[in-house]
Amino acid sequence: MSSRYDDTFCSQCGKSFGPGGNGYSHCEDHTRLNLRVRRALEAVDDYHSPPNESEWSEAVSALRQKIAHLEAENARLQALPVSKSQSKRIKAQQE
Repeated sequence: MSSRYDDTFCSQCGKSFGPGGNGYSHCEDHTRLNLRVRRALEAVDDYHSPPNESEWSEAVSALRQKIAHLEAENARLQALPVSKSQSKRIKAQQE
């Protein structure tokens, strides 16, 4: 599975989200649930319609692994500190 972009970002806060099909315009767009759902849907799009049950089973298993990986990565990203310049930009946008 290859992603459309090597790195994706949030335009509001500047956080990097790694490879993906698209970035985010606002911080509210990359909440934990939304991130999981969007990345899972991208993974499903990559599988299209497998021709048999065995391939469907493999696709579902791969999707579950990807979701688990994304949940762990999202938790890591949420714990990252925000730089002073990003913090100033966020405060300015909120005013």
